[in-house]
Amino acid sequence: MGKFLMKMEQKYGKYALDNLPLLLVIFTGIGYVLQVTVPGMLEYLYLNPYQILHGQVWRLFTWVLVPYDSFGLFSVIILYCFYSIGSTLEYVMGKFRFNVYIFSGMLFTVIGSFVLYGIGMVQYADLMGMLGENGAEIVFTQRARSVAGGYVPLPGYWFQQISPYYIKLSMLLAFSAIYPDATVRINFLIPIKAKYIGILYAVMIAYSAWMGDTATRVIIVTSLLNFILFFFATRDYRRISPKEQRRKMEYRKKVQQAQRAGNTATHQGRTVITRHKCAICGRTELDDENLEFRFCSKCEGNFEYCSDHLYTHEHVRRIVPGKTEKPEE
Repeated sequence: MGKFLMKMEQKYGKYALDNLPLLLVIFTGIGYVLQVTVPGMLEYLYLNPYQILHGQVWRLFTWVLVPYDSFGLFSVIILYCFYSIGSTLEYVMGKFRFNVYIFSGMLFTVIGSFVLYGIGMVQYADLMGMLGENGAEIVFTQRARSVAGGYVPLPGYWFQQISPYYIKLSMLLAFSAIYPDATVRINFLIPIKAKYIGILYAVMIAYSAWMGDTATRVIIVTSLLNFILFFFATRDYRRISPKEQRRKMEYRKKVQQAQRAGNTATHQGRTVITRHKCAICGRTELDDENLEFRFCSKCEGNFEYCSDHLYTHEHVRRIVPGKTEKPEE
């Protein structure tokens, strides 16, 4: 999958959205505004497959605005934390791969909602038959229904639980996997290592899946499937681990220093740092392991030559203003 992503990035990387974490925060902020000002509007935003199949196609996209809690100061703190974590992930993963990570989570969530729709069609088939012609609409749009003197929970409640919460939570899990020893401050006060936060949330997710119903399990699994694919199937977190990032940074620094000194060469399609390089022909020890290299004592500067050009080159002389000197043979 790593090679596939690399090919996709080379072909479609230019179309990746810039600053996606900020967009996610803005979408959530819009959801909070609607929750406070026009709470009834949320009924038209939920990811409900029945209503999507009956013409309300916008629900495929508007569910990302659905807030996962009531607005308050704690919500602002959580949004800031998710933005900081998302920005870090976007930097270390790259813009394109971070886009794929988030949008694949959204796609899996949409697929999960249709899986729930199929489960509901089977599980509530008898009730839909009892309710008559509008049975399917009642079952998939209402939270509960009075049947035989009691209230029966309906799949309409399942779809109102779907929000970007677990997708944003997958960013925290990814951050914990990449930076396990990073220190995070809970509520800006309590310092704790990222790996412990990841473990805590993983336990909470497992507990929610264990205690929840089928709908809860499907929502959790599909929303976090992007994390499972990226960080367990592909082991992609090794490529972007802090140790690997530090190694790449040090290598780039050495390459830049070597380029300024002229000690780089292309070998098997890669730019490598060489120990020796002839100032005339550019050959290195990678071209022929039997080549010998020496510095010329008559050249002013660090100029190294191979055995073929050590005695045949023109000596380099420093240029003195107002004086012209011919190269010494």
